[in-house]
Amino acid sequence: MKGEIYFDNLNFFTTLFPKGVDIKQTSFSITSNRLSLNNALVKTGTSDLILSGNIFNLQKNLKGDSSLKADLDIKSEFLNINEITSILDKSSKYDSNQDENEVNLIAHSDGDVDQDETISHLDTIVDPKYVIFKLNLNLDSVSYSDLILEEVTGNMLIRNQILRLNDFKTRTKAADLDATAVYLARSKGGAKAYFNIKLTDVDIENMMQILPFLDTLLPMTKDFEGKVNLGMRGSAKLDEHMGIKTSTLESVARLEGQDLILLDGETFRYLAKTLKFKNRDKHTLDTLAVEMAIENGALEIFPSLVTMDRYKVAIGGTQNLDLSFAYHISVLKSPLPFKTGIDIYGEVDDYDYKLTKAKYKYIFSGKEKDQDKVDPELTRKRQEILEKIKFDN
Repeated sequence: MKGEIYFDNLNFFTTLFPKGVDIKQTSFSITSNRLSLNNALVKTGTSDLILSGNIFNLQKNLKGDSSLKADLDIKSEFLNINEITSILDKSSKYDSNQDENEVNLIAHSDGDVDQDETISHLDTIVDPKYVIFKLNLNLDSVSYSDLILEEVTGNMLIRNQILRLNDFKTRTKAADLDATAVYLARSKGGAKAYFNIKLTDVDIENMMQILPFLDTLLPMTKDFEGKVNLGMRGSAKLDEHMGIKTSTLESVARLEGQDLILLDGETFRYLAKTLKFKNRDKHTLDTLAVEMAIENGALEIFPSLVTMDRYKVAIGGTQNLDLSFAYHISVLKSPLPFKTGIDIYGEVDDYDYKLTKAKYKYIFSGKEKDQDKVDPELTRKRQEILEKIKFDN
């Protein structure tokens, strides 16, 4: 079998994707083993795609003798993930005996989608068997959840029911995002993701929108304003709606920022009064650099140096999924004639303070003789995170 096909317009829909699909002004060549596409323009709903490349093993795959292979370049001016996932979700509710008129209603609907409903009803996507797809992405604009992703590029490989995303880059109004990820789902309810994510110049208030699971792990970041860099590397199981199961998250993370605003609140007022801040109305953190590890439903914050007002302090502690926490602040430099510490513990809406010794005074002393007094395991863990997650300056 060999030939070429040309057409001005082709429209079709199926129960697997019950929405009209238009392919316009396209030509492709076909043999028994290969289908070649050259700038095939595909439109469905509000989305458009331009496909170029080859699809291999068509006949062999139909016979069950070989995996279907594809090497495609995918371009798009606008891709509406919300709309597409909503259509796929609706199609799952129709079986082969469904009344054709009902399917037609979806196929010819106007494409308006409730975004919140779309994401909350997205079921686990099982990676397809017997396919080897290499996809090169170059997308101008993508709508996903409440986000608009701009200038999306990256390479996607689907093989052995594993999806690998390499060199994924995009821009949003909130931040620049770089990621590498692996998605594994061979059955419903069995999805897992491995990831290496970096957010650059992200507004803290928008960080939770991009990575919603951080709302549980980092509730105290709501007390800050400003831009930070965030890096995360780890793995997690996904729930039936493709969200991260926070209790299964195993990750290391790094957060850094400058000139951050600490919003006025009870915690700040207590610290300002106790430590005699000079500028009690200017709540600015000159620098913030934090290394973290997440495991067994708890976030461990390793001792991190923070400068604020006339003070240099080291902060560390643990944040739990039930929103309980235990932090320690060592005051290393201040107008006070001595070093001191403050323990803060409890829950976000019910916590207490206690003056204590400065537990972290040796870690950041800068004196070599003091390093023998620092837990070597703590030093090793912090250094590993710094080596795994680096920000370009």
